[in-house]
Amino acid sequence: MHQSSGMAKSHRSEFGTQINIPTEELMARPAGRAALPFLPFFAEGKVIKGFGRGSRSLGIPTANFNQNVVQSIPPAMGSGVYYGLANIDGGPVSKMVMSVGWNPHFNNQVKTMETHILRQFDADFYGSWMRVAVLGFIRTMESYPSLDELISAIHRDIAVAEKELEEPEVQELYRHPFFSAALPGMSPIQPHTDTSLRPLSNHIQNGPAISPSSSHLAHDVQKGHQ
Repeated sequence: MHQSSGMAKSHRSEFGTQINIPTEELMARPAGRAALPFLPFFAEGKVIKGFGRGSRSLGIPTANFNQNVVQSIPPAMGSGVYYGLANIDGGPVSKMVMSVGWNPHFNNQVKTMETHILRQFDADFYGSWMRVAVLGFIRTMESYPSLDELISAIHRDIAVAEKELEEPEVQELYRHPFFSAALPGMSPIQPHTDTSLRPLSNHIQNGPAISPSSSHLAHDVQKGHQ
């Protein structure tokens, strides 16, 4: 497992603060479960409308967090593509890939967290409550010569995520209490997992002790939800 060195100490930024992100070390890291000090990163909040190009241009729909959540990511979490787990409104926990930062292919001026959940949904879920656990890094974002090449790169990212999220040490995280905690104004939810998963392991092997109280946790602060 690749060990980290010289990464900036991670901490939660103040909302609206500009973040200087050291991406050089991320660029030198291989895709997969590299030991990154800012991971796992937990975030939750309402799904908002994004640029709309995920479904329209790419055929890869994404769910977006608002800027309160985006500005709460650790400073060391550079612009790039990550993988992890997600659920919507306390539903089944599924694999996901997420792009973080300013997408250079589209010349983005606004920093985003765009999550593609690897399962089918019958309808849009704008306004729903999304929870994500970012577990690993895949690659930095870059501009591609054509839209087709970008789409191919995203499908490669999905393949990496599918593989890494089948590792035994990840399986326990599908039933992490973070995903079944009470939603704003609701009672606690019974945990869900994808029925396609193999049986969960009894212990997380070779992984850090993970809990939102000791890891980075960002959330959409709303009245009545602290």
